[in-house]
Amino acid sequence: MNVLVCPPTLSIGGSQQNAIDLGAAIAERGHEVTILAPPGPLEHGVGARGMRMVPLDLRGRSRPAINGMRAMRRIVRREDVDVVHAYESAAGIEAFFGGEVALGVPTVVSVMSMTVPRRFPRSVPIIVGTELLRRECTRRRHRSVMVLEPPIDTRSDRPSVDGDAFRIAHGLEDDELVLVVVSRLARQLKLEGLELTIDAMSTLAKELPARLFIVGDGPESSRLAARAQDVNRRVGRAAVVLLGATVDPRPAYASADVVLGMGGSILRGMAFGKPAVVLGGNGFWRIVTPRTVDLFLDQGFYGIGHGRDVEGFASSLTELARDADMRRELGTFAARLVRDRFSLTGAAATLEGFYLDARRRPMRPPVGEVARVGAWVAGFKTKQRLARVLG
Repeated sequence: MNVLVCPPTLSIGGSQQNAIDLGAAIAERGHEVTILAPPGPLEHGVGARGMRMVPLDLRGRSRPAINGMRAMRRIVRREDVDVVHAYESAAGIEAFFGGEVALGVPTVVSVMSMTVPRRFPRSVPIIVGTELLRRECTRRRHRSVMVLEPPIDTRSDRPSVDGDAFRIAHGLEDDELVLVVVSRLARQLKLEGLELTIDAMSTLAKELPARLFIVGDGPESSRLAARAQDVNRRVGRAAVVLLGATVDPRPAYASADVVLGMGGSILRGMAFGKPAVVLGGNGFWRIVTPRTVDLFLDQGFYGIGHGRDVEGFASSLTELARDADMRRELGTFAARLVRDRFSLTGAAATLEGFYLDARRRPMRPPVGEVARVGAWVAGFKTKQRLARVLG
């Protein structure tokens, strides 16, 4: 097959990394894979992993963009594409009109966020990350829905990766506990959990020689840096360190005694054999254990809490930090879970079958659905233009 993969961008982020990892795994299975996306830091790995890169120039347009639909149609026709796989809803709308409606080429869309827009075309096969979201999409009568949890490349993310260089570079003592969060520093989904973790360091860092490293960047970086500075001032040392974004966070994961986060980033940390704490919204946190894992396998590695309890969170982190045997047992459990259930190799085989099923279905979507989604996009773009005019 000739597959066109369309991540929303090639900036550093979970959905984008999933698109590249799965695209590379599909290429390893003997298919031609082309990446179509606005350029970004992750593009350097596209060619090295057996894929071709076609930059998408949106000229600053918000998405879904008419330019994106036109580019999609042009590339699909020129490259004789068999299947278009778009990631997230905006790129999915562009693929729907540029590939499927215009040329009859089947489109598959992955939505790795926690919701699927209600106006999204229900005839398009959709891939979601949780059973909870699959049930919701089925209830809304989406024609074809598959769960594909965020895949992890366990060949490169594994317990044997050495984290000593990271510890040496940051002047960490042998007895110093290292907590690591790898995340985009954004308001939606991320901010509340990051703030809770930073605040908990006010207690944890007074009890133990512990340091929190936050790896990532985003629009909330200044706000989080100010919060970290406040905690460091109260503790009297650099207990919270913001490192910024990196294309390769493996040294940070490998150096950690405990990883925290959500979605694909926490699964990636677990692949290194680290005990994991899942963060979410409204004060949610929970340690991944054999007793709690079923919850995450159903709703995804995220959650919504019932209010912030910084002291309770800090107390549990302190208990985990003091118990090396517990950390070792939970780390072993985490690595085994990722290896057995979330491996990239198994995900690629499942995805290949989904592509083949998409090719067998009728190529043209219902006329009513095209009109409905088209009217929504037109209204959305009109509102955006009015907002720009009115400031």
